[in-house]
Amino acid sequence: MVHLPITSRVSRYEMPSNLLPMPDGMEFSVSPADFMAYPKETYFPEVTVRTTAATPPGAYVFLHREEREGMYYAKRVC
Repeated sequence: MVHLPITSRVSRYEMPSNLLPMPDGMEFSVSPADFMAYPKETYFPEVTVRTTAATPPGAYVFLHREEREGMYYAKRVC
């Protein structure tokens, strides 16, 4: 099973980085956030960012975790 939770907004692309709160009016999701992965298969989870007029303009960087049960755990920025 693969889990892809979004954990935080961060201040830059390099790790370590300062954790920041999500901006007002922004929702960030990955679908599917959990799925079964099989050898020699390719998967394309969909990342969706929703904003409202309350979201301040600018570029945002997010931290997500990639957890593969029984294999490894990684943190990545996107």
